[in-house]
Amino acid sequence: MKHSKSSLFLMELIIAILFFALSSTVCIRLFAKSHLLSKETVNKNEAVIQAQNMAETYLAYEGDCTALSSLYPVSHYREEEALLTQFYDKNWEPVKQAVDGGFVLELRGSRDENGKLFSSIEASDSTPSVMYTYIYVSQISKKMLSDSVMSVHLDRLYELQFCHHVPERRGNLEKE
Repeated sequence: MKHSKSSLFLMELIIAILFFALSSTVCIRLFAKSHLLSKETVNKNEAVIQAQNMAETYLAYEGDCTALSSLYPVSHYREEEALLTQFYDKNWEPVKQAVDGGFVLELRGSRDENGKLFSSIEASDSTPSVMYTYIYVSQISKKMLSDSVMSVHLDRLYELQFCHHVPERRGNLEKE
């Protein structure tokens, strides 16, 4: 009789331990998932803020990316593509080049014949898991040469597209 009571108690104890182990596993997974969601939300909010800041500055400079690149001293501007690229580290501090776990803001702008600006700003996550490299190629004398290596960012955090009409400057409107 003692043998069956002690084995029943051990069985009950094992079941209770198993239940608490499963419960703690579920709780740990929920906490980890909530931490990742919180981190993702912070990054998306910061991407929105940085993109809006760049868009407002771009509009204030009336689409002049050269002047805008002087305001962002660690940015990279390629005039032939009308592309301004700004790299950030994992804390959204501007850095000179792409870093693992950092972020990238890319401003592409164009102007039509009527003076309208068509632009888009894309904020991307450049973590190594979502990043690969490709080579821009150009054809010179029928030979393929690589101009530069640039990162392509697959995990888009935010994209802002906007259109703005820049008025023509005609001087002073006051009558003399």
